[in-house]
Amino acid sequence: MSLPLCPSFPPPIVSNQPQLPNHPTGPNNHQQSSRQPLQPPLQSTHTNSASFSQPTLYSTNTPSWALPPTTQSEISATNQHQQYRQPIHTQQQPQQQPPQPPQPKLQQPIAPWSNTLTLNGHVGPVLTICLNEAGSHVLSGGQDRTVRLWNPRNQNSQKNLLTTFNDGRITHAIADIAVLPGSKQFVTCGGTTRALLWDLNTKQLTRKFNGHSLRVNCVEQGAFGEVLLTGGYDRLVVAHDLRTRNEIQTLPKCKDSVESLAVVDQDIIASDANGCVYTFDIRTGTLRTDEYHAPIGHLCISPDSRCIALSCQDGKVRLVERATGLLLSEFQGEHVTTDFKIGCAFVDHGRVVVTGSEDGKIVMYDTLTEKIHGILVSSNDNNQEPERTAVCTLGSSRDYGFLISGSYDGSIKVWSPSSSSK
Repeated sequence: MSLPLCPSFPPPIVSNQPQLPNHPTGPNNHQQSSRQPLQPPLQSTHTNSASFSQPTLYSTNTPSWALPPTTQSEISATNQHQQYRQPIHTQQQPQQQPPQPPQPKLQQPIAPWSNTLTLNGHVGPVLTICLNEAGSHVLSGGQDRTVRLWNPRNQNSQKNLLTTFNDGRITHAIADIAVLPGSKQFVTCGGTTRALLWDLNTKQLTRKFNGHSLRVNCVEQGAFGEVLLTGGYDRLVVAHDLRTRNEIQTLPKCKDSVESLAVVDQDIIASDANGCVYTFDIRTGTLRTDEYHAPIGHLCISPDSRCIALSCQDGKVRLVERATGLLLSEFQGEHVTTDFKIGCAFVDHGRVVVTGSEDGKIVMYDTLTEKIHGILVSSNDNNQEPERTAVCTLGSSRDYGFLISGSYDGSIKVWSPSSSSK
C-alpha cells in the first residue's frame, strides 16, 4: 500500500445556506465574508494621503480664542515639536573635553651604588665568582689555583675569609665554579679535561667528571641539582648524572669553544666564541641557534627568566629575548671588552644590567631607557697596566641586594646601593 502524495485533510464543511457570489463592485459589497481576518487591517500612517484627508473646519486666519481647547493644545504641541527640531548648532551647549588617557606610573629612580667592602686574599687575577643558593656567601677562584669562601655581609675584613681550598690536586687556574643545591658541594673547572666535585664541610675532592677531550671552560648545575653540565674547548656540552656518576648525554657540537652555560626550566642555554647562542629544549629534543656575529664571553639570565644579557667581545652588551632570540637592546660606549673574557649581571630586579670593563670600570646600563645609569671605578691606581685593573667577573645577590666584582689585580669588591648602605 503506497503512501498518499499529500496528507489527507478532513473534507471542508459545506453549508446548506446559499452562498452569495463575490462581487467586488456589486450591491452586496457591504456584506463581509464569513472568513474574517484574525487581525484588523493595517492603516497607512501618511496623514497627507488623499484617501485619508479630513475636511478643514478652521482656516489659518481663525483667532486662537475662537479655537476649541483641543485644537489649542494641538497647536502648542506642534510649536514645541518645531522647537525641538531646530538645528543643534543654534543651541549653546558646553563643549565636552575628550577623556584623557591614564598617565603611566613613573618608575622609581635608581639609587646610586658605592663600594662598601673590599676582600683581599687572591694572588693574581680573580677569574670567577659564584654565590650560594641563598646569596649569603661567595666562592671565588683565581689564577693562583685556589678557591676561597667569603662572607660578604661581615664588615670586619679579618673575618670575611672563612676557608681556602688549595689542594695540591688543583694544577691549573680556576675558570668557573658552580654551587650545587644545598650549598654543601661545589664544582670547579679550568685548564684540564675534567671537572672536580668538592665537599664544603670536609674540604675534600669527592669526584671527577670526564667526557671532554680538551679543557673544560664552564660548569653549571642542572634541574633539581641532579644534573651537572660542562662545556669545553672541544665544542661539546656534556650532561652528567650526579646520583649515578654516569654521563647522561652529549649535546650536538657547537660551532666554536663553549664559553658559558645557563639552565632555565627545560632549556639548556650555551654560548660560544663564534657569536652563537644555543637553546637545547630537553623536553621536545629540539635545538635553536641564534647568531649575533661577535664572540660571546659570558651570558646571564634576568630575574624573571625572560631575557638574556650577552657580554660580547665587540664592545657591546646585547639584551635578547630568551623565548625567541630577538635582539631587544645594545649597550655600548663606556666599557671595553676586546681582549678579555668579561662577565655581566643583573641588579635592581632586572632593571639594570652591569658589565665589567678592561679599563677597571663597572658600567651600569638602564634597560628601560637604554642609557648609562652609573660608572663604578674598581681600581684606585690609575698607573697600573690595563691587564692589572680589568674587571672580569661579576655576581649579584637577589635577596641581599649587593653586587660583587672580581678584578685582575686580585681584589674582590662588594657594592651596594647608597640607600641600603646607610
